[in-house]
Amino acid sequence: MAIDRFGRAHVVWQGEDRFVWYAQVGPDGQITIPARKIYENVATAFPRIAVDSAGDAHVVTTHAGTLLGSIIYLKVSNGERVLLKVFHMFRPIGPFDSELYDWAS
Repeated sequence: MAIDRFGRAHVVWQGEDRFVWYAQVGPDGQITIPARKIYENVATAFPRIAVDSAGDAHVVTTHAGTLLGSIIYLKVSNGERVLLKVFHMFRPIGPFDSELYDWAS
């Protein structure tokens, strides 16, 4: 969980389905963005979150299981995923990995 400068709590977690979920709670305790999946391509593990000065959330997580070695970055703005990048720390070994292969510039 991370609190932005507007007092909103941005919450991220791995659901029972092993996908990444996100929700937002306002400074008054009311849910401003109900829980929603922001990444459901493959099972994930250990999602972490930070927020910037604009109130956008930045989430990193990893693939679970056989695709370890990947870092998934998601940017969430107003509850919608606006950016997705997948970085691999190792050379891809299968067709699915090759589709996601990317390096930071």
